[in-house]
Order: sequence, then structure tokens, then C-alpha cells
Amino acid sequence: MLSLPSKFRWRAGVVLVLGSIFLMLSITFFSGPSYPFNVPQHYEGSSAIGRRQLARRLLQVQRQIDSLAGMQGKVDAAWSRELLAVAEEIDPRVSSEDGGLPVQDKKQQRNSREIAASDKAENGSQLPSVSPEVVVCPEVYLGREADTMYQSNFRTIECINALAFKDLVTVILSTKGWEVERVKFVARQILKYYDVNIYILVFGTNERIDVDNTNIKYFSSGVLESKAINSVLSYINTPYIFLASTLTHFSEQSPLDRLIRVLDDLHHVGVATGAYRDLEGLWHHGCLQVTMENYQLSYERGYEHSKDECMYCDDALGPMILKTELLAKVPMKETLEGSVMYRDWFLNVRLAGSLVVACPDVMFFVDTEPVMVQKDWLRVAQIWSLQYIHPYDGEELEFSCEQAEIKCTNLLKSVALFLVPPCCKEKLRYELGLFQDCAEELGLYYELQAGSLLGAIKTDGLLPWDFDTDTITDCKDQSIWLSDGMKCMKRKGCYSKLIAGNYWTSTCEQSIIDITCRHNTTIYLPKEYRQIPTQIMFDGRKTWVKANPGRVARNMYGHEYLKHIAHWRHVSLTGMDDGSGGVGSWKTCKEPGFHACLDHFPVDGNLKFKWKKQKN
Repeated sequence: MLSLPSKFRWRAGVVLVLGSIFLMLSITFFSGPSYPFNVPQHYEGSSAIGRRQLARRLLQVQRQIDSLAGMQGKVDAAWSRELLAVAEEIDPRVSSEDGGLPVQDKKQQRNSREIAASDKAENGSQLPSVSPEVVVCPEVYLGREADTMYQSNFRTIECINALAFKDLVTVILSTKGWEVERVKFVARQILKYYDVNIYILVFGTNERIDVDNTNIKYFSSGVLESKAINSVLSYINTPYIFLASTLTHFSEQSPLDRLIRVLDDLHHVGVATGAYRDLEGLWHHGCLQVTMENYQLSYERGYEHSKDECMYCDDALGPMILKTELLAKVPMKETLEGSVMYRDWFLNVRLAGSLVVACPDVMFFVDTEPVMVQKDWLRVAQIWSLQYIHPYDGEELEFSCEQAEIKCTNLLKSVALFLVPPCCKEKLRYELGLFQDCAEELGLYYELQAGSLLGAIKTDGLLPWDFDTDTITDCKDQSIWLSDGMKCMKRKGCYSKLIAGNYWTSTCEQSIIDITCRHNTTIYLPKEYRQIPTQIMFDGRKTWVKANPGRVARNMYGHEYLKHIAHWRHVSLTGMDDGSGGVGSWKTCKEPGFHACLDHFPVDGNLKFKWKKQKN
């Protein structure tokens, strides 16, 4: 081996160390950052998760449209919003403003736009004078450098064809619980910024309220806000209403013309609200997303879509500007007031096909965020037949059938079109449990069969469109069942009757349990397992089933048995008699606005039929 002098060996060592460092740095810079977890090194094509999410959203809209196909029905503005949002995700060049035109082909936005250098007047003014045919003058965005305090970077352009604000908006102040001085102050503050007519709804006092351009409507303290609001609608001849019941102040932070501009721009929107801060200074945007299905109502703060720097919402908690024609079409329910009235109204607005936006740059001053206590939510539950409510301001609430005023009668008729209410399903399960209890007390064997077996496989319990339960016993135990078994069921409050041969029924308070006998089916298991029958979790309780329940269900119901169909008493399997397409289809709901219509739900899968509150 060649031997280098010591000074060269030292230099070689330095070079080697530096080379190693360079190599490590090269690996770091050229191979990407080092993560504390494994990440894919190569990526091609669109994400499968993303594709599935888009497919899910498209199918949701498709199901809703399909339920009205071939019929005269409304077009829900939410469908248009969702389809356009999906299109924009697939191709970012698509603009919902222009119905699918590429960005370069867009016309000038009517609401606001960023001003170009060519738009600036020669004298240096950044606000060109235009004459648009709009209800309020448009605005432009001057860029962040126009105001480094970021208070007036959007400016309104002077125009000559805008309507007088008094001809656009009427103010309704619902002042139940307000002190007289607060009423006067808020009304005068609004008039300080806008020349409008104001209707002040006063409850329980005749004290004079002397404010120019106001119309005072006096009501006794027992009159509900909803009735008072509806009563002044006939006096209003402006296209928009500013409705507020929580204001404590009004300032230039609450530009009503901004909300009017949005409503004029977004024709599918019927309500525009702003953010708000309470007396303690806490700020909220107030935008809520609402899901009402399968006897559940859930609220979530936030937004999924936006336009014109405003959030699309299903419900909003702040003062609002709404279209007068919308309030005429969807009046306040005259048995309600306060927050309950507004929650109910927004649910009806959604069913009417109108949308809501909240513009966070508009800020109102209010006393407090709308508060809903349990008795308020119970009223909502009773109106809309709900059992579970997930409020925007608290934990999950659960109401019984009795509290929610849900009756579990005549389920045979209702399951043709509707899901069984959770509390009724629990009663059905409880009564099947009585039969299980008797089997265990007598040491007798039983199995689920027919629709109950199918429900166990497909939905982990009773099918949500079933009204009875089906069981099989071992024929060698038939005499015991017809004597001691019937007596046991009688002690538990159920009346039993032999129908024919080996078939008998037990009628309980809510349901009928069908019982027939077969010879022991555990013979289909390997002999080593025949003493351990197959069990399944059936609505939270272990229950015996066929040796191989999936095989029996597939062989019994045939092709695509995992897809859904209504109860056999309502649907012809051939689909020739009642217009149903058989497996994989629902009948058209006669009450399309109801949250438990079967045709609102997929004809495949089980996740949509699960309740957020699962009982063990």
C-alpha cells in the first residue's frame, strides 16, 4: 500500500470528512426533508381519498335530484352551490361566478374587484366614477398598500343609478327585554348612518319612544316576537329587511350596503348576516352548518364554501338582512320567539331552497350570543320530530319518544317511506330481548332469521325500516316453547298465539315477534364447534344466528342482497306493481322535506343509518 507523508495524510482526512459532510447535506437537500414518519416517495395521479370524497358529494346531490326526477319540484340552491364547488376542485380554472367559464373569460365581478392601474384617474384618484345598474354602488379593492391599517382597502365607487337606501331596506327592531333608552340609542345610531324607515316592536310598555323616522308598534308582554314580526310585514314595501333583536350599538363597522351588495350579487342567497361581538368583546363569525337526518339535528360552527368574501351557512346567529319576499314565503312560526324562533326559521329557509351567507368583515354589536337551553332545544325537537340534537353551544341532547312527541304506532304503514325513529327501534329491540330472556331462562336455543338476520348483517341490528322481528327455534323444543315459553312471554306482557303448524307469534306492546322452528342448524359447523353457536352483536346485545349468517342471507335473498329495499309488505320484488325498482331503490317520499324519508338515504351501505349516539 502506498504510504503518504503525514501532512498529506492529515489533508486527506480533512477532505474525507468534508466530503462526508457534503454527501450528507446533498442527501438532505436533494432527497427532501426528514419526517418523523413514513411518507410516500412517489406520487402520481389524483388522490383516491380525494376522488372518493368528490364522488360522495356528487352522489349526495344526485340522490336528492333523483328523488324529484320526472316530477315538478323545487331546485334547491344548495345543489347548485355544491356542484359548482366540486367542479372548481376538479378544475381550479372554473369560476362559480360565470357558470363554468375559464377565469380569463370572466366578466367583471359585480360585487367587488381589484382595481387595475388603468382604472386610476389621471389626477391620482383611485376611485373611478362609474354608473352601474345596481341597487347599491359597487366597490373595488385598492390593494393592501392603500390603507396600512387595513380599514378601508375596499372602497365604494360613486355611482348615479343606485337606489335610495330608504327604498331598499326597512329596519325591524324586535326589542323584547330592552330598556327604553337602549331602544332609542340603537334606533338613532342606525339613522345616523342610513336614511331608512324603522319599525320598533315594543312589548309590555306604552312609554313614548320619540325617534324620527320610526314606527312604534306596541304589543302586550304576552305577544310572541314571531307574531309581532309577521304582523308588520304587510307595511313593508322595500325588497330587503334588516331584522335585529340583540343589537346594543350600531356604527360604521356594520355596513348594511355591503350585505345588500352581496344579496344582489348572489341571487340564490336570501339572507346575509355579519359577525358580532358581545358586551365582553368576544367575536364570532356566527356561521353554522346544519345536518338534519335520521331523527338527528347537528350544528357545527364553520363553513365549507365561500363567495364574495362571505361564508355560506345553513344558519347564522347575528343580526341579518333578508329578502322581504323570503319572509313572506317563510314567515316566523307564531308559536315561537327568541332563539328557538330563529333556529326553526332557518331550518324552513333551507327547505325552501334559499341559502344564507355570513360576511365576517361586517361586525354588529350585540348583548350576547343567542343562548339555547335544553327546554328550547326540546321545543325544536318536538316541532321537527328529533331525538338527538348536537347544539352549537353545548353537549349532545337526547329526548325520549314521549318528550319529542313521537308515537310508535302504525309502524307498518310508516316504514314504506320513512326510517323508524330511534326510540321506536329501541322498543322493538327491547321486546325481542324479552324473547331472548325467556330462551335463556328456559335453556332453549333460538336464532334470528329472515329480515332480522338481514338487519344483523347489514346494519348491526334491526333494519331501520322494519317493524317486527323474526326468530327460529329448534323443533325438538317446540312443545316446551308452546307451553312454558308462551307462559314466560305472558309474564313479560306479551300475548302469544299458535298460528299454524310450527309457526306462532308473540305480540308485545310495540311489536310482533314471529317464531317458527327448524332443526338444529349448528350441524353446518365443524363438529369441533357445534357446541359454540355463532353469535352476532345485534343492537348492542349478543344474539344467536345461523352457523354462517352471511351465506344464509346471500342464498336467501340472492343477487346484491347487501343493497337495500323497503319492507317486503310494501315492495314487489319484481318492481312491476308499485313503481319500485326492486333491490337498490326506495319509493318516492310523499313528504320530501322530512329528514327521515327513505329516499334521502343511500340504497347501499350502513354508515348513514348509524346514530351518532350509539348505545351499548
